[in-house]
Amino acid sequence: MKNLLTLIFFTICFCCSNSVAQVAMNNFDIIKPTSELKLKIPSEKGFRCMGLTYEYDKPTLLYFDYDKFVLKTISILDKKEKTFDLKVSIDTAILNNDFLDDVVLLKDNTVLLLFGEHFITLKGDKIIFNKKINEPINDQWPHHTISNFHCGVSHLLLDRTSNIAYVRIVATDTDGCTKPYFENEILGAYHIDKNELEILPIYYPDFYTKHYVGDIEGLQICPYNDKLIITFIATPEGLIFDYKTKQVQKITLPKSKLDVVPPKWFDFGIPLPIEIRLDHLVETRLYEKLLVMPNNMGFVRFYLDAITLKKSNGTINNAMDKTHTMQVLNPDFSLKQEFLMPNNYYSSYQTFVYKNNLYINNFLDDASDKTNFHFGVFSIDSLFGK
Repeated sequence: MKNLLTLIFFTICFCCSNSVAQVAMNNFDIIKPTSELKLKIPSEKGFRCMGLTYEYDKPTLLYFDYDKFVLKTISILDKKEKTFDLKVSIDTAILNNDFLDDVVLLKDNTVLLLFGEHFITLKGDKIIFNKKINEPINDQWPHHTISNFHCGVSHLLLDRTSNIAYVRIVATDTDGCTKPYFENEILGAYHIDKNELEILPIYYPDFYTKHYVGDIEGLQICPYNDKLIITFIATPEGLIFDYKTKQVQKITLPKSKLDVVPPKWFDFGIPLPIEIRLDHLVETRLYEKLLVMPNNMGFVRFYLDAITLKKSNGTINNAMDKTHTMQVLNPDFSLKQEFLMPNNYYSSYQTFVYKNNLYINNFLDDASDKTNFHFGVFSIDSLFGK
């Protein structure tokens, strides 16, 4: 079920996008990419794209063959590839029973793997350490365990200076559809050198404890001036966290101009059937990925509007029918402009900033061209009216 929801959420993490063609439509300007970047995908059969991460400042695509257990990384800008054959080093019981949730690229041909509840670090084909987080100590199970960001739009985030990987955590002894589940800590700091998981004093906003939000509990983290910004799919609310002081600052990001339909709530304590959970992702507005722009210009955030399940002709809507916008925010998080996206679909999940451009994966082109991974290239200066 978890993997099913993962795939479903991958399909709704789009942001139709574009760089500034001044065409007014319902009081919005439509933006279009200035150019396109194509990247050859692995020609070998069996590889599935895990998403986009960074090798230091280099945006990198991750591909994994779940049958042969081979990980391949492709640097987007210089096209360099690396391959890790995981079955050479990792126990087959882990490979067969756990899911490769995430990858952090370290230095010197080293990778940190999140395999279910295992942290495994490989240098070449040698295991440096293997740590399972959710294990009983003196017959006592831990209150927290690590989770993944697949129901959000974020990866593990590595602080290379402190050698810390920030991870999402959940309460293992609390039902996910209950109010206490949303009153627990949501982020941890995994100290790579010490093999220790530190629980951070970061909690869901009060929004999540009023009513049950269903499957839109996802969150995203991104680095910002030596701090973290934590944003949430279900609400414009956010947090700024300073690890050194352990201080948390609450912020409220701008609502989309289209955000006029209140979220659909559920009752705590009642598990939802899969049909209702899927419908909810269509009927509810979603606040997507936040990106920090270079040179303190501001931020970009993506939004998907709520729609009804049925169209006027009686046919069924799906997530691709949602109206998509891109919010351009000033350095103080105020709204500078909101752009409407046209009908070519882009994925905010596969998005990165490099120099003065914003790169957004065009999955519609990916579907028609099976040999390349496509990015629309957007001028950040144009977005900010420079």
